[in-house]
Amino acid sequence: MKKIRLFLALAKWRRQKYQPPVPYEVKLKTLEAFNLPEATWVETGTFHGATTLFLSKMAKQVYTIEASEELYDKAQEKLKDCPKIVSIFGRSQEKIPEIIPNISGNVNFWLDAHYCGPKTYAQDDCCPLELELKFILKELPRLNRVNIMIDDIRDFSAKRIDYPDKTEVIRLARSHITDWEIINDILILKK
Repeated sequence: MKKIRLFLALAKWRRQKYQPPVPYEVKLKTLEAFNLPEATWVETGTFHGATTLFLSKMAKQVYTIEASEELYDKAQEKLKDCPKIVSIFGRSQEKIPEIIPNISGNVNFWLDAHYCGPKTYAQDDCCPLELELKFILKELPRLNRVNIMIDDIRDFSAKRIDYPDKTEVIRLARSHITDWEIINDILILKK
């Protein structure tokens, strides 16, 4: 059944000339391709926990943050038996500053806490990306290698007043990071 779903998702993506939205499996392969060795992962937006479990298979440790109480509670059941995963309930822009001081070495950030549907967390600050990124960039000097991956980069445009424009995100990051690219609807910033 998984192979059929993947085949259909890839066929649909091909019909849309490989434009976003990107099939979930392709996003996972992108995360795998940019995984740093012996790294800790920090994920914002746990959602149902499927990506969290995937990351735990290649990570030293995974910290995942979810602000929706309903989604957090549901994901806990799926994630409870994995000792590499630390699940945190709360807003990512408040929890990242608590997590990063306890992390060293190589770190991958998967920033996906932005609003993506009616069951996801959203308040006045439905896109915490700028605050997340500012804190991460401040902590960069004390970390080894860092990859910051921002999902759904197509949504970060001047057309969406609730999201920062991607050019602003890149400008903010360039003050600390010079290597960046967009692959499969993911902005990848590398230190």
